[in-house]
Amino acid sequence: MNASTKKNRAPLILITCAAIGTILLLYTTFFGKNANSSSTIEGMRTNEEAALEAFLEESKGVGEVHVRLCMDESGAVIGAAVLCSGGDDPIIEAQVVRLLSAALGLPTNKIQVSACGS
Repeated sequence: MNASTKKNRAPLILITCAAIGTILLLYTTFFGKNANSSSTIEGMRTNEEAALEAFLEESKGVGEVHVRLCMDESGAVIGAAVLCSGGDDPIIEAQVVRLLSAALGLPTNKIQVSACGS
């Protein structure tokens, strides 16, 4: 190869590399982010549910607890469902609703409590 052929190929190689880089960047932006975001939100939800279960189990009369949170795409909690041993007692149910409302900043109508079957 002579020097003039190498000079003519340099811009072509540069443009090809730039095009490949742009395609990779766009792919990661549109496809990679959603997968990571979803798994991150799922991890956050699982951690928060476990923390709330431990918190509620410390409350008198609640007993064994299972918490399920509903989150939007940004990871904000928009609802909660609770199964607990004491959930069939209206006083315990109201107590759990008040605790979760305060802890999560949710209105009470976004929290549902029920007794778990043993």
